[in-house]
Amino acid sequence: LVLACGPVAPAAKDPSVSVTGEETSGTGGDPTIGTTAVDTSGLPTYGSAVTDAADSEDTGVLDCEAVCADPQIHDGDLIVTPESGLADLHCIREITGTLTIQGFDGPLPDTLRSVRAADAIIISGNDGLVDLRGLECVQRVRLLFIESDDELVDIGALAGLESAEGLNIQFLDKLTDLSPLSGVSGETYLFIQLCDA
Repeated sequence: LVLACGPVAPAAKDPSVSVTGEETSGTGGDPTIGTTAVDTSGLPTYGSAVTDAADSEDTGVLDCEAVCADPQIHDGDLIVTPESGLADLHCIREITGTLTIQGFDGPLPDTLRSVRAADAIIISGNDGLVDLRGLECVQRVRLLFIESDDELVDIGALAGLESAEGLNIQFLDKLTDLSPLSGVSGETYLFIQLCDA
């Protein structure tokens, strides 16, 4: 199901990709998400020869391999707000539950750059968030919800996202470009409603 009053849904890189229109369940517009284990077999392995200099000064491109020398797995759900212990996020590579990002009036913390995979990511209620810098290294997520972030204009940080079973993007009046999601492959449920209709 696609409702749009903005840009066209992203085109898949792989012509065999299908988009289905199944409804999800929930109460009061809030998604109901079950937690399952994330298969990490497709993620690269990480050696110990990693530096803290994640940004390449020569190219300006984030080196996701260099973000953390000691990657960790967070078991269960994780809620990130400006009041969270943001330094504790530095080496979390995978979240087996839901990563919820809410309450930011400015940029997301750089400490989220270590996240590669999560069961689900919910980005909602961030009044001053204009882009998703900090999530550049996310490659796999089962469900991605981006909703009610009134100032969000750029989701380019998600260009590295390779797989997602469901993408739910709604109530983002200023977002006009969904092309960073074009790299998502496989069979994906897609719901888009960019403005209040």
